[in-house]
Amino acid sequence: MKNVLTGFAAGVLLLLAIAYFVKPTWLCGSSAADDSRKPLISLADLAMEVSTREGNNLETLVKLDKQFYKALLQGNKVGGMYFYSRHGSCCPCSTGGTKCCSCSQGSGFGVMNNSTNQAYLINQGIYKFTSNSDQQSFGKIPLEVKVIDDVKIFLIPESFEAGNYTARFEGNINIELDIAVNSDKTFDVIAVR
Repeated sequence: MKNVLTGFAAGVLLLLAIAYFVKPTWLCGSSAADDSRKPLISLADLAMEVSTREGNNLETLVKLDKQFYKALLQGNKVGGMYFYSRHGSCCPCSTGGTKCCSCSQGSGFGVMNNSTNQAYLINQGIYKFTSNSDQQSFGKIPLEVKVIDDVKIFLIPESFEAGNYTARFEGNINIELDIAVNSDKTFDVIAVR
């Protein structure tokens, strides 16, 4: 019995020493886990919060969210640039740093291609003081759009100033978001409608 306990203790000490000195990639804060991928927030997941209220089909949203999630896991070009993120969720440990939840901000919105027809921003200061019919005269500011590996990515244009905006997406996914754009073109989702 003594030999079993001694062997077990030695094994535990060896594992702790490996974790302390080698820092495997699954350990938060390891330098091997650092990469340059950015969080891409799932539009389909956001739309599930308002589901049928905005004319969205919940079954379609779930299907689109699963496809988007799988597309970012396949080790393809888009998966090397972005990782799947949800509103209010933690980042995976592979983003590096000392905390797994160190990045609450999004760098873009993502969805499978052909899921949205329009995506634009409206300055919130103007938006709140106009009626729906007057909003057309102020114009819709289009988001920057990229399509990589059949994933459509919506980014904040470089010319944008930091501030509060309303983002509107239309198509198979209908959703309106209040977002706070930061100076580094990341954003925080404040409200989902």
